[in-house]
Amino acid sequence: MGRPRKPSFEDKYLEIKAALDKRAYLWNLKAKPDWSWEDFGQICLLHIYKKWHLYNYMKPLAPWVNKIIYTQFSNFLRNQLRFVSPCTRCPLYHGGACLFTSSKVPSRECSFFSKWQDSHQSGFNITLPVSTENHQLEINSVPHEQIDYVSSKKQLEVELKKRLSPFHWKIYDWCFIKELPEEQVVKKMGFKKEVGRSDCKQIRDAVFVIKNISKKILDEGIVDL
Repeated sequence: MGRPRKPSFEDKYLEIKAALDKRAYLWNLKAKPDWSWEDFGQICLLHIYKKWHLYNYMKPLAPWVNKIIYTQFSNFLRNQLRFVSPCTRCPLYHGGACLFTSSKVPSRECSFFSKWQDSHQSGFNITLPVSTENHQLEINSVPHEQIDYVSSKKQLEVELKKRLSPFHWKIYDWCFIKELPEEQVVKKMGFKKEVGRSDCKQIRDAVFVIKNISKKILDEGIVDL
């Protein structure tokens, strides 16, 4: 008699979901009201699905699933609470009032809050979900940069024509404007019908010169970008 077939993730989904639901009591994150146990459960389910190939189906499923749940929960706490204010875990903070400071408001009187302001508040503000309805000024004040490529290309070509030799300008016109294949450019330059390696190298060297001159023009800020 052979070994039994390994069950799929779908076969064990209900058992895995039941193990997750049993651990719902772990969830007590008032500091992250935008997250729920169901959200965390989806993270666990996805992780278990990705790691299903590591499950030894000859052993009980529950211990393996529980280990993943606790590991993911520890990682979640570390990642999500890294920037949260220390007030959320302080016994002297009740109902939005701080019993430690004289103003009853969290301030630099508290060394923990002061340290958090200096090192983590900016990160906390970034992760904080806000309504766009009340922050139109910040959204609309973000500069929108749009490059006029047609105008910039014309400026570049005017400057290139001043600096390139007639030979190099022909190469630019054929390679970059008309986008002709290399073999056709070699023939237009009057070389032999049979395209030789030295002829192709001459064209490539010319293209290299054109690119360097173009880069120099862009670095000088002559072209509007």
